[in-house]
Amino acid sequence: MSKFINKSNEQFWNELFALEKSGNLSILLKEINKYYEEYFLFKDIQNELTKYKEYVLNLPLKIKQQNILKILNDIKNLTFLGLINWKDSEEDVKVMYIDLITSMIRNPQVNSTKRYVLFKSLELNNVDIKIETEGFILKTFETDFLNSPSFLKKSKKIEDALSKYISVNDIAQQLLLQEHLNNFPNSEKINEKSIKTIINKACKLLNIKDINI
Repeated sequence: MSKFINKSNEQFWNELFALEKSGNLSILLKEINKYYEEYFLFKDIQNELTKYKEYVLNLPLKIKQQNILKILNDIKNLTFLGLINWKDSEEDVKVMYIDLITSMIRNPQVNSTKRYVLFKSLELNNVDIKIETEGFILKTFETDFLNSPSFLKKSKKIEDALSKYISVNDIAQQLLLQEHLNNFPNSEKINEKSIKTIINKACKLLNIKDINI
C-alpha cells in the first residue's frame, strides 16, 4: 500500500499504486506523465499527480547497477554529471534520470546555479530539453551569475579597458557572459588572455581596429 494520500478518486490511482508496489518505477513515471497529459483540463488532478511524481522520485532506489545508482544519487545531491554511456538494458533507468533531473530543475527551492548544473547535464547527454525545462529560463541563472564576485571582477576589467568605447564594452560584456555560461561549471578558466580575446572579438564584430588596450 502506497504511503501517498490521494484526494481525488480517479480509477487510475489503483493502477499507479499497483505499479509502485511492483517496484517498476520507470513504467510508473511514464504512466504518471500519461495521465498528467490526459487530465490537462483538471488542474487539481494535475497538481496531485505532480506531488505523487515527486513522492515516487524520492522513493528508495532498488537498482542492481551500482553505476546507475550513483548517477541517480548524484542528481539528488545536485552534483554535476558527466557524459553517460547508456546501454539498451538501462533504458528504463534513463526515464527516471530525465524525470528526476527535470523535477529538480523546476523546483524553485533549488538554488538557480545548481538547477543550471543539472540543465547542462541534460544538454550534455543530448536529452531533448525544449519541453522538459518549460518555465526554467536561463535569466534566473544569469541574474545570480551577474552578481557573483568572479564575474563582476572580470566585467570590471573589461569596463576599465573599454571606458572610452561604450559600444565595444556592451558587446564585450555579452560575450563575457556567454563565455561563462559555455564554460560552466569551470568558469574560472576565463583568465586575462581570455578577456583580451573577448575584447578583440567585440572589436571585430563592430569592425573597429584602432583600440589601445
